[in-house]
Amino acid sequence: MWVSESSWISICIVYIHVPIVVRTLSQCIKENDCKCSTDEGTIDLSKLSLPSSSAPRFKDVAIKGAEGMTVSWNPCNKWTKSSSPSSQYKDCKNIAVCCTVAPTSPEDFDIGEQETAEFNLTAGKCVLSFTGKFFLVTKASPKTFITLQCDSAEEGRLESVGPPKKVDDSAHFSFILHSKYACPRKSGLSTGSVLIIIFGSLLLVYIVAGVLFNKFHRGASGKEVIPNVNFWMDFPLLVKDGVEFSYQFCKKTCGRKRSSYEEI
Repeated sequence: MWVSESSWISICIVYIHVPIVVRTLSQCIKENDCKCSTDEGTIDLSKLSLPSSSAPRFKDVAIKGAEGMTVSWNPCNKWTKSSSPSSQYKDCKNIAVCCTVAPTSPEDFDIGEQETAEFNLTAGKCVLSFTGKFFLVTKASPKTFITLQCDSAEEGRLESVGPPKKVDDSAHFSFILHSKYACPRKSGLSTGSVLIIIFGSLLLVYIVAGVLFNKFHRGASGKEVIPNVNFWMDFPLLVKDGVEFSYQFCKKTCGRKRSSYEEI
């Protein structure tokens, strides 16, 4: 059957846009300021974080419905913003989330301390929250809520949900993090662990099968039931000989190089 070029393009487009679907979560438990465990696996944001510095991972993200207001956030590690000399408020020092209001002169407000990071389950999704120190005229500490949205096609994108809302004399900021690192991952075994398991399993099969064969087929008894018993008895001596040979070889090789150098 002949397929047109446009059909192949359509097929490719459909394939590329197939996302990873994560069902509704039923738990979200904090492990540390950067990681939480869910019933689907672990969410770890550490690969999104920049080292503690003056550069946040997400910088100057515009807040929807709030003209001249932006937010900057660095997951996991604290950071400090260099505020304008003319700013009256310069609160973004060693923080997680900073809100900048710039009607005229930019003012920086701490709306999220790294130490206050919490993970909570809301509507089947993990929400990372922070508590700050001060924001404009609010009496209570501001709070920042970041919904972790699994998106296999995104490295990391912070989206504003809307302008801050006043809740009990506090300002609440809401965002969505679209990222593949927001997808729960099952903890798997390392390559080394897999190799050790395979080796151990093969060794166990070798010993058990060898013992059964020697005992019931050959009628062996005592230590003779051990497969290749003579080899295993000589094995320590073989290792010793190998070590001595390697040592003597290296010694002679190094000695030759030193003699050649002295002759030169």
